[in-house]
Amino acid sequence: MSKIIGVMNATYSYKGIDGDYTFFTDIDVLKKAKFVESVCSYVVTDKSYQAVLRDTIFMWQIIEAFTNINLKDVLNLEESQNALGDIIDFVEETDVIDKVVDNMRAGLIQELNEAVNLNIEYKTGIHIDPLRDMLANLLKSLEDKMNGIDIPTLMNFASKINEIPDELSADKIAEAYANSDAFKKLVEGRRNIEKDDKVVDIVEAAKKKATKTTKTTKKKTTAKTAKKKEVKVDTEESKE
Repeated sequence: MSKIIGVMNATYSYKGIDGDYTFFTDIDVLKKAKFVESVCSYVVTDKSYQAVLRDTIFMWQIIEAFTNINLKDVLNLEESQNALGDIIDFVEETDVIDKVVDNMRAGLIQELNEAVNLNIEYKTGIHIDPLRDMLANLLKSLEDKMNGIDIPTLMNFASKINEIPDELSADKIAEAYANSDAFKKLVEGRRNIEKDDKVVDIVEAAKKKATKTTKTTKKKTTAKTAKKKEVKVDTEESKE
């Protein structure tokens, strides 16, 4: 029983010119084989392995295999001084790839990617392992982020997590952190800050009280001096 391959119509716009085209939602096994071989033949040659071109060639071959767009005519490639550059420009400036991929049979794009990777691996002997690359990038990111971390403190926290029985949960991780030296140092630091704040408050209060007392003393002294002057004046007037 043959598969039902969907056919859809769409329009692209490139450098002010609109073009109608037809594309397929799937391709048969022979076209898949041709697709894979076309990508690999451009990426892997007898003299070199152009890994940097892999994704660009892949997208170009999607247009070739899934659509009826004739890039040779559309881009006038026979007279172009930079045919590959013109193809890249078309791929980036139009939404053809997005429309085709969005309407592909589920899982087809992953299937084609894996087939291309396996073929490149066969031709080059270089094993392409996305998981290994992802883990390598993760380790590099962790290494960059951990430069400023106190390793002994981190190891202490890790040991607390290791002591957790059964499976991990948010509550158990929080409990492990609460028992770690890092949390204890944090709590102690905050207590010290609170103590310092209280000392500052007491000192400030004492300063205010001292200032207030000084002002009150000055007022009383000024009042007594004024009163003495009044008494002296009264005495002199009495003598007269």
